[in-house]
Formats: sequence, C-alpha cells, structure tokens
Amino acid sequence: MSTAKVQERLELIDRMRRGGESLEPAFHERDVRALLAEVGRLKTENQDLRMTVKEMDLMFGRTLLGMRGAVIEWQRGHGADAGMQWIWNGLEGPGELPPDEEIQAQAYFDREVVKIEEGLEEVYAYRDKRRSEKAQGGI
Repeated sequence: MSTAKVQERLELIDRMRRGGESLEPAFHERDVRALLAEVGRLKTENQDLRMTVKEMDLMFGRTLLGMRGAVIEWQRGHGADAGMQWIWNGLEGPGELPPDEEIQAQAYFDREVVKIEEGLEEVYAYRDKRRSEKAQGGI
C-alpha cells in the first residue's frame, strides 16, 4: 500500500474518531500500526539504499579525480611515470591492483568488462521499464 493510501486511511480514522463513529473492521488500529511499521521499515531501507548509491557515486568521483590528477601530473608535472604513480596509488590503497599473472592489458580488460557490461544492461533494462511504468501512470 502506498504511503499516500496509508495517510488517507489514517485521516479517515481520525475523522471517524472525532465524529464519534466506530471504526470499520478494515480500519482496525492494529492494522494501521502494522502499515505504519512497514512504512517506517521501507523508509529506512530507502535511506540505506540512497546512502549506498551516494557512497558509490562519491567513490567513483574520487577515482575520476585521481585519474585527472594523473593526467595533470603527466602533462604539466613530472611526466608519465609520476602520473602513473597516481593510478597505482588509487588502485593499491583499496587493494584493486590487477593480478600479478596478468600480462596482456587488453585481454584482461576484455575478459573482465563482460561482467560489468552485463550488470549495466540489467540496470538499464530496469530503469527503462520503470520510466515506462511511470509514463503510464504507474508507481
């Protein structure tokens, strides 16, 4: 049930109480409390997800910033080796250096990017479906 629908039911209950009317069985207080508890749980889950997205966005931004720093160092600083140190540090810190046995950069990239592309396709399909639902008046 949507938050708006829960709010509508709560307002109806309040009007009924003020008017001295009895509550219909569909509007038992325990049901409303259960709905409110579910709304609270969903709000908390929503905030958790929002913070996860924010964290990922900030981490991605930090990675891009490090790569930009590497380009600045390469072009206007101490050269390519110093610029590459920025990339190295950005990967080494969180333990994301490539495996030592990898020797072909393009082959490694091509193999590993498949999982990322598949995941992105899933995300894009979901986003397109949600946009379509919203355009048709859905939730």
